[in-house]
Amino acid sequence: MRSPCTTRRRHGARRGTRAWRAGGALIVALALALGMRATPALAQCADADADGVCDDVDNCPALANPDQADLDGDGLGDVCDASDAELNVTKLEMVRDSSANNDSSLYRAKGDFFTSPPADTLTAVAGLTVHVADALGTVSTQAWTPADCAKSAPGKIICVSVDRNAKLSAKAIKATPAVFKFTLKVRRVGFMGPFDGPVQVTLSNGAIDRFGIISDCRVSNKGLTCREF
Repeated sequence: MRSPCTTRRRHGARRGTRAWRAGGALIVALALALGMRATPALAQCADADADGVCDDVDNCPALANPDQADLDGDGLGDVCDASDAELNVTKLEMVRDSSANNDSSLYRAKGDFFTSPPADTLTAVAGLTVHVADALGTVSTQAWTPADCAKSAPGKIICVSVDRNAKLSAKAIKATPAVFKFTLKVRRVGFMGPFDGPVQVTLSNGAIDRFGIISDCRVSNKGLTCREF
């Protein structure tokens, strides 16, 4: 037979355990509540172009570039940089319109450039664009769509406009496949002159802009001829 005294002690122990547990739970709840009040809300950074990169560290805060690609490492993202790589222009000619009935103006150029695979490869997936500007304000921009460059293949780019007035070709050198030679010719551009050097040429492939200047130029009645010596 159990002692009444022993039974009372056990019942009292149970009541004490339950009270201790309830008190502990109350302390934990209060601590959590106070901690939540004390923890400030995380501040959201400014991100004007919504590319997931805060403006204060974004290398191109006005245009979305979540990959932050910067080919030349100058701190300016490729999509914002007008000169990501060098374009070596070895010869350029600008011809004014001298026809009474048909636009005979044109420009043509040739040269070479380096690529830096895999970050920088020349493809026609996004099309290509050429921009030419001389020292007196004569400018021309010619764009080729991916469809215009349908005959392209690895190591070789051929782009021809629908009206066939503009053609661009670039071919990798077999001995050094990262180096390309290029030629371009664009006709019926409405050039009236006068012209003068130096002449700036930009070849754009996606976000990569290859920029070059040719300075040794000669002016004639026909137009402008520049050559790298």
